Amino acid sequence: MRAVFFFACACWRLQGLGVAAVDAKLFDVVHAKLKDGHSVDVKRGTKMGRRLLRECGKARMILSANEQTQIVLECFGDEDRDFKFDVTRGELEGAVGDIKAACTKLVAEAIASSAVEDGAASLTAVELIGGGTRIPFVRNAVLDIVGADKLSQTLDSNSTVALGASTLAPGFYARLLAKEADGTPPAEADAKEADGADAPATPAADDAEHAPAAGDAPETETLKGAAGVVGEDTSGAEVVVFLLEDARAGGGDAASTFHAVASTESHVAVEHSMGAQDTLLKQVDSEKDALESYIYETRSASDSSHKALFDEEKTMPLLTEAEDWLFSEEGGDAITAPGPALERLVALKAKVAEINPKYYEAVESDRLAREKELEEERKRAEAEEAAKPKDDHDRRQLKKGDRMKKLVSNKTEGTELFKGGNYVPAIERYVKALVHSSKFLGDLNQDEEKEVDVLKESLHLNLAMCYLKLKEWKKTRASCDSALEINTSVKGLYRRSQAFYYQRLFDEALRDCQAAVAMDTKNNKGIAAFLVTVQKQVDEQSKKEKAFYGKMFG
Repeated sequence: MRAVFFFACACWRLQGLGVAAVDAKLFDVVHAKLKDGHSVDVKRGTKMGRRLLRECGKARMILSANEQTQIVLECFGDEDRDFKFDVTRGELEGAVGDIKAACTKLVAEAIASSAVEDGAASLTAVELIGGGTRIPFVRNAVLDIVGADKLSQTLDSNSTVALGASTLAPGFYARLLAKEADGTPPAEADAKEADGADAPATPAADDAEHAPAAGDAPETETLKGAAGVVGEDTSGAEVVVFLLEDARAGGGDAASTFHAVASTESHVAVEHSMGAQDTLLKQVDSEKDALESYIYETRSASDSSHKALFDEEKTMPLLTEAEDWLFSEEGGDAITAPGPALERLVALKAKVAEINPKYYEAVESDRLAREKELEEERKRAEAEEAAKPKDDHDRRQLKKGDRMKKLVSNKTEGTELFKGGNYVPAIERYVKALVHSSKFLGDLNQDEEKEVDVLKESLHLNLAMCYLKLKEWKKTRASCDSALEINTSVKGLYRRSQAFYYQRLFDEALRDCQAAVAMDTKNNKGIAAFLVTVQKQVDEQSKKEKAFYGKMFG
């Protein structure tokens, strides 16, 4: 027989079991350290006691996954002192021996009272549910009975807590019914229990005075079943049975036992059926929405930039007919399966496209042009981002000679990259070389400073050349400006002149180019030819201005 055993560990009011009881035990451990080591006595139920109990709860959760943690108490006690205590899992487990024994006993009794033949030996898997089952000693208490090889861990932590709560709900409901049958309002009954009348104290997470004191044994005889078992009944259907026997409900007879029996197979089948129906309805709604959206979108074509190509006279009646069907008794809520709305949409699209071929050609052309524009814009943005100087995180205090080697090495690498047409990586190397040139620690002599200035000028000119290749005219001018601040050179003037020219600043371009020619002792033909080109543009611009003003003042 296949059987899966569920064990639920939670805070049972009538048993003194649960995480509140564990927190109370840890409270006693820390309280002993405070009292013995620092003469600080904390009373349960006081403000300080509740604060210490909260910290014990946090420590208990950490110890469920770790062997050791710390409890830190700042401004604690009457003198507002700070305390820090190391707490180990071993200390905790040493303090909760009676709780572990009660848990073990509870599991054994639950299995014995269930319908499972041969007890724990016939179980194929054990699933632990409830938040408290994550505590190692609680888990071990179960496994001591059923065997570690039976442990199943198919649930995540949230599902474990949720399933534990739903499992325990029938038991609490049975207690509520018992109180009502007894004629005692639930609120009054709970108040009596809280006051300690005719019932053990309640372990509450926020109040240590309701938790069992050190050495108090949990009252396991009051609630004898806290478990569930999955097996097979005579009909072969898989069932879940939760047995919660509350002695207070009626003395332990048949009337006091609450049985929650549910056919899991039928429930799962219903759930699957409902899920499938939801999926179908979502698909139907999606098809209707698509048809409605197409109708509204197509109607807006009469107001588009290509409206002259759109045949309203033939198209609009088709759209109106489809819309009337969509909101008619035949369409609308009458559609319960996918297909009809989608078929209408496909047929409508085909007819509209047949009537307006030139319109859709124009729309497609616009779309492709827009995509091309966006792609070009993306590439430009990527190039600009790549060309930005990268943050230099080199904080090493290099010696002068080592720093110079780094500078020259980066400059050489940049030049090699430039020759290969890799302008963006070349820019990165040149910028890094400039960063190195700025990190000399003031220990350069006059000749060395001149050497560094020559390298810096060359780097700025090389950057200007890279930016020219990338058509970054503003950056070209900025690099030339930096180079010309160090030294006025033919290259600097010529390259800045080119940047001015492509920005259509012809007067500035002519000024720099003339200065470059005047300085050029090598009679560079390229610079001379460029001067002729710039001069033509200046003359042409001058003619246009004269003609314009001649007409104005004619």
